[in-house]
Amino acid sequence: MKHIAGFALMFSVMFASHPGFAQYEESEDYGTHFYGGLSIGASFNDSYFIEAENQSNLTFFSNDIELDSPSVLFGGNLGVDFGYIRLEGDLSYRSFDAGATTLVNGNGTFTNTQKGSVSLLNFMFSAYLLLGPGIDLTDDTFANIFVGTGLGFANVSVSNFATNNASQNATVDESTSSGTFQFSLGVDFIINNMYDRGRPGAITFQYRFLGTIGDLTLTDSAGNEILADGLTAHEFSVGIRYYFN
Repeated sequence: MKHIAGFALMFSVMFASHPGFAQYEESEDYGTHFYGGLSIGASFNDSYFIEAENQSNLTFFSNDIELDSPSVLFGGNLGVDFGYIRLEGDLSYRSFDAGATTLVNGNGTFTNTQKGSVSLLNFMFSAYLLLGPGIDLTDDTFANIFVGTGLGFANVSVSNFATNNASQNATVDESTSSGTFQFSLGVDFIINNMYDRGRPGAITFQYRFLGTIGDLTLTDSAGNEILADGLTAHEFSVGIRYYFN
């Protein structure tokens, strides 16, 4: 939470002190523009998903499971562009597989070769700030560097995760909800008259750090309550944005 608060303070100061605010408040020709977009990329999991203990009997077992990376990342967004600031809602999906898991309990150490998976469907509301004016590349194209931050919520779905030794064959097959946060950095290539329709569009390259907030509480097939670490991921994507007006 200290990291979240620190980043939030940094972005608040950047937004409040940005010289572009006055410029766009006084501008009469930019206006407000609505847009939609799609993106695809790769999500690299940055943490163990489950470092869990049975909450009813804390000595019963613990797991260390590392998820495979990367996952294919799909996303879509709708937003409004005010010039130096964009406000955006986006929906994105990624799914991580897991290989063999090592399980430890009072009876010893066991290896389970079940292939589990964790998927995350995330809705995020974000604000993006341009870092200075655009860089002209051609008569019709210019580049903008931007930073952003956001908060949202996710549906986390866990499938076929072993949580016990082979004698009980306990697994987790459950979905739960979690808050999420993100920080991002990227570059927009704005193309005027995209597709010769008289409206601008953009091709976007973006890095995003995504994380769930707090631990996740799950229940396995034997009725054990499991406390699971959240997910964090480094995500790289390329997208296209089209302006409706």
